Amino acid sequence: MCGFVMAHVLGVQYAVFSTGLWYPAEVGAPAPLAYVPEFNSLLTDRMSLLQRMKNAGVYLVSRLGVSLLVLPRYEHIMRKHRLLPATSMPDLVQGSSLWMLCTDVALEFPRPTLPNVVYVGGILTKPAGPLPQAVGQLSQRQNPPRVAA
Repeated sequence: MCGFVMAHVLGVQYAVFSTGLWYPAEVGAPAPLAYVPEFNSLLTDRMSLLQRMKNAGVYLVSRLGVSLLVLPRYEHIMRKHRLLPATSMPDLVQGSSLWMLCTDVALEFPRPTLPNVVYVGGILTKPAGPLPQAVGQLSQRQNPPRVAA
């Protein structure tokens, strides 16, 4: 969460490397509760009516927890240190230009994704190779090159 604020304060675009925990609700992707199980619901994509109701309940509790407990604490810290940007924490989370999720589409349940989501982990990964030439050109265009981790 601090990375979102740091990137905003520095005025740079940012990418996120994460597990599937923050995805999809917090980034604005659709999450059809009828067949997409919520994180930690212990459900599969083949749910009965009662399981779908449980999934909806877990989804609501998760969203309320993030909205009422997690994000306000970060906004309080930003106000305390006078770092509060003009945008809210949900806007900062949704403002990421790229989401790299350390999960595998072969192991995940089917779900809609956004165009700025790349799956980078799991059983289908390849050995590392040299970076594309375009990445080198991008870093040369920035004066000086900036990377925040």
